[in-house]
Amino acid sequence: MTVRKAVNIAVIAVFLAGMIRFVIAITGMPDVIGVHFDGGGNFDVYESKYYGFYPFIIGFVAISLLLCADKVSGKRNSGMALGEKGEKVFKVILYTSSDLIKILMCIFALNWSDSVIKQIPLNITVMMIVFLLMGMVILLMITGAFLTKLIFSRGKKNTDALHRILRLAAWLTALTNIPLILVVWERFPEGSETTDPFALIYFADLGINAPKFLYLLPAVLSIAICIIGDIVIKRRKDLMIAVDITRSTLILFFWIHIVVMPDISTSPVLTVVCIIICIVPWILNRIKKQT
Repeated sequence: MTVRKAVNIAVIAVFLAGMIRFVIAITGMPDVIGVHFDGGGNFDVYESKYYGFYPFIIGFVAISLLLCADKVSGKRNSGMALGEKGEKVFKVILYTSSDLIKILMCIFALNWSDSVIKQIPLNITVMMIVFLLMGMVILLMITGAFLTKLIFSRGKKNTDALHRILRLAAWLTALTNIPLILVVWERFPEGSETTDPFALIYFADLGINAPKFLYLLPAVLSIAICIIGDIVIKRRKDLMIAVDITRSTLILFFWIHIVVMPDISTSPVLTVVCIIICIVPWILNRIKKQT
């Protein structure tokens, strides 16, 4: 049995065990229980206990999609003319990233359901670590894929395949910020929820109270970055790799800021990693031109 197969079996087994535990637990619970949490980890939504399956539905969809992607990518080449060795490196990066995200999604579902079962506050620290690690895994996967392309690419055939994929991913991520904000918009400020865009809410990363409409800024910037990236690449094909890495990194950075809510501080480590990943491709591009 390969390590990858063992990881997949372990993730599925633990995930199903958590779901079975929840099914058994809800038989003895009241019909209405706390099923959702605010930014501080306290219950903010009380609904039918069957809504407690929410994290398992998200986890099931995410893990299933990753398993399907693994199977498809295992039968096909990347289409980037990487050669045999390059294809192996590329698939190792994809598979490792996929496995790590499956594990993190499993932790997400189990941590959430544990709080629902015990009707206790959600462990926000665990959830923050899960989301930040997930973001870092995706960022490193993108960087690793581009470096693989840069090192192993042979000829020009299909060399823009990864660019098309990342451009689509960037636009989809930027656009998903809109429904994300619509879902959580009324939840701030905590304790006196309102739709007033000028209501003051606390922005943990800035350490200040500011108008609520500033929460829209990451979504606006994400769409602007997508547009600017397309314009730059159209005019300067030689900057495609650097622009794609920078665009994907910044959009994911803003997406994380929307997901973790303004009243929770994101990790300074994540900011530093994003800055490094944004700078590196431009330095490599410069070195490549000089040689």
